[in-house]
Amino acid sequence: MEEDLSAAFRQLSDMAGVSRELCQGAEQLASQAEGRAAALQSWAERFPAVEGNRPVGLWQSLRDEIPRNGGVTREPGLALLRDLRRVFLMAQECALGWMMVESAALASRERQLLDLVSAGRAAVAKAVKWIETQIEQTSPDVLVGPSQRS
Repeated sequence: MEEDLSAAFRQLSDMAGVSRELCQGAEQLASQAEGRAAALQSWAERFPAVEGNRPVGLWQSLRDEIPRNGGVTREPGLALLRDLRRVFLMAQECALGWMMVESAALASRERQLLDLVSAGRAAVAKAVKWIETQIEQTSPDVLVGPSQRS
């Protein structure tokens, strides 16, 4: 899940026409997600229900419904909103995954895993907030238009 989120943030930063601030923020969040994925990898070997860093079969249908490149649009603002929405949903998926891993860590009494989960949940919550801010800043100009704002 974190690997997918990292790739989505990188795609967001590579979009033509995005602000430098958005690009830098997305790149930073991509690197952080990669770090979390690597940290989870060592735990995957200890728990058979985990394949790589993603629970087996979880959320595959959601992932299939959200295409990686989205639909084709000529409007860059709409494309940005579409991609921000996609990344937001992926981040929410990660948050849910961390919640499930936390339950497993509590059941197994793995203190190191609990520490990792705590940090992972906090980091994903910050990523979600960042995405929400980007959506809030982008939506008015794209959906209403700059001339209609008061």
